[in-house]
Amino acid sequence: MLERISSATTTPEKETSMFNDLRNKMKWLSFRDLSLVDPAILEFIRVEWQFERRSMIKVLDKKGRLVRNHDATYMFFIWGTSADPFTGKREDELWANETWGVELLLNHILPSAIDWVKEGKHICLYEGQDTEWIQTFTSTLLDVSQQAQIQLKMICMNKSLTNNATATSDVTLDPMQIRAFWARLESIWQSRVQTGMSPESDEIIRNVFKMFGLHHSGRGWAIVSSGTEEMAIGMGDTVLKALSEYDKWKGFVVSKGFVPALGEYMSSLGPSKLCKHFSLLKTSRGLPAKMNCFECGGEMKMSTRFICYGN
Repeated sequence: MLERISSATTTPEKETSMFNDLRNKMKWLSFRDLSLVDPAILEFIRVEWQFERRSMIKVLDKKGRLVRNHDATYMFFIWGTSADPFTGKREDELWANETWGVELLLNHILPSAIDWVKEGKHICLYEGQDTEWIQTFTSTLLDVSQQAQIQLKMICMNKSLTNNATATSDVTLDPMQIRAFWARLESIWQSRVQTGMSPESDEIIRNVFKMFGLHHSGRGWAIVSSGTEEMAIGMGDTVLKALSEYDKWKGFVVSKGFVPALGEYMSSLGPSKLCKHFSLLKTSRGLPAKMNCFECGGEMKMSTRFICYGN
């Protein structure tokens, strides 16, 4: 039996309808009204399972025994019902077939992107708040892709921009998809930690942290991928500068491939003028003892922030 416990007892009508539709497709018991649960059970969940505010999934066998001590939410966000029976062995099996790439980032969020990967298309995923940068970046990338004769699909992750700013993009993710994307990234990190990985030893975790840093920089970022493990990731100004100077590295595209050539040229440009920061919940497992900046290589300092979520 699988239970997802939420602190919320009421939802908007649309969300409730979506929940009921999903629940009817599940093969396990699900409910939202916590008044139906014995208070002693709720207390056990809060104390023994250390449930506070964040959603949690615990997997039980037919006799009500925990299949594993860890939270299965992360497996569910990454692989959905394919993670069943949500055991540590199943988690290891699923990771054995995964590599860092577009498919890992966007699977279950944007199915069409997975089709593009299979078709051998290049994919660009980008985010930024500066409308002028977005328009310049997308038009420059489109021009370069035509010169390099590559098939390109652009995915925008901005929820508040006008249609004019994202007109050249093939897809603009909606707010729910964007939330799911960042939840998926955190799930990838936490699942890797559950399998014994650490930022020091695991490239996937390091890449996830780099994505967090890009996102929290507020300065725009972009990923260009060939759909395989080849991926060039950078700050918006760095990627745009590299694309604007395409004539300087286009000679390497044939021998190295478009993405590796772009990535190498971006590296040759050096770090951006401003370094990155990113936020992680203090209660998260797998927090590194120390972290080096992905931009300049210097050691990062850990700090505590107080954030008001009121009106």
